[in-house]
Amino acid sequence: MDQMAHAFTVKRKTKRWPLVIYFNIIDLSSIAARAVYRMKFSTSNLSHEDNRQAFSINIGGSLAVAHIQRRSAVPTLQDPIRQNISTVLNSLAPQCTQAAGAPPSKRAKADGNPKQKRCSFCPTKRDRKTRSKCCRCMQPICKKHSLLCCKNCGSYLQ
Repeated sequence: MDQMAHAFTVKRKTKRWPLVIYFNIIDLSSIAARAVYRMKFSTSNLSHEDNRQAFSINIGGSLAVAHIQRRSAVPTLQDPIRQNISTVLNSLAPQCTQAAGAPPSKRAKADGNPKQKRCSFCPTKRDRKTRSKCCRCMQPICKKHSLLCCKNCGSYLQ
């Protein structure tokens, strides 16, 4: 087991002994989880080295999705971080929605009128609130930073 843990490890150089123990627990538990998975789903197409690295990365990704979804529901999260989180969620789990896990009061109001948010282009000193969003990135945008065009011209922008 030590040899397998040494072949692919999550350990990092650290002087803090609790982290050394934590990294060792992660390594050994990923090996044990893979062994249980292989016993439960034993098929002929699994080789002895069925890419333990991919298995460990897959476990880490599936454990991280729940935390990332909770983090995206924080109302005071900065817009660039929120945009990065939505990108990561789309790459890890395409079925996840941005509003998943958010309380109903944080979602759009029942009458379809979204809550006012600060324009993502204006400096925070300006504190310009708006209800309109960009049709592509869904970032809040004020009238000063938006572009007005007719339906015919708008089809060229897409």
